[in-house]
Amino acid sequence: MHGRSSPSVGGRGFRSDCSGFAQAAYHSIGIDLYSEGGAPGENGVVIIHRYVNRHGRLHTGTPTPGDLVFFDGTHGLPRSRLTHIGIVEKVERDGTVVFLHHMQGRVVRGRMNRGSPSTHRNPVTGQVINDFLRRGGSGQRLAGELFAGYGTVVR
Repeated sequence: MHGRSSPSVGGRGFRSDCSGFAQAAYHSIGIDLYSEGGAPGENGVVIIHRYVNRHGRLHTGTPTPGDLVFFDGTHGLPRSRLTHIGIVEKVERDGTVVFLHHMQGRVVRGRMNRGSPSTHRNPVTGQVINDFLRRGGSGQRLAGELFAGYGTVVR
């Protein structure tokens, strides 16, 4: 699904956003992250967070590949909770979490380092350790600054 604009699995289409991407990925292994349903106007990230809370484990420890990663405030609204989601691909030696997510119309790789949440590039190596998840008028913010937690569903 990397680079695709609209995720689909087995002929079933999913929303072309971050929650649709996560839903499609988990659907491919037989897990329905939306089975808990949602209230009118509730975003998909909140629905998935509720599912993990009831059927998995929410945590802030070290993630494993396949864990979900949640973010707050990615749209720049004050106090906005659970606005973005990705799927952990791997954790690098320096603690940088590499995750896949749907952003700006396509699936992309992102990086987040909670040990240096306000640092975009490692000052020694120049490698990106935190990607921007929010840009524009409401102020730029890095993934590490917007981190809200991990969710483990598959063990």
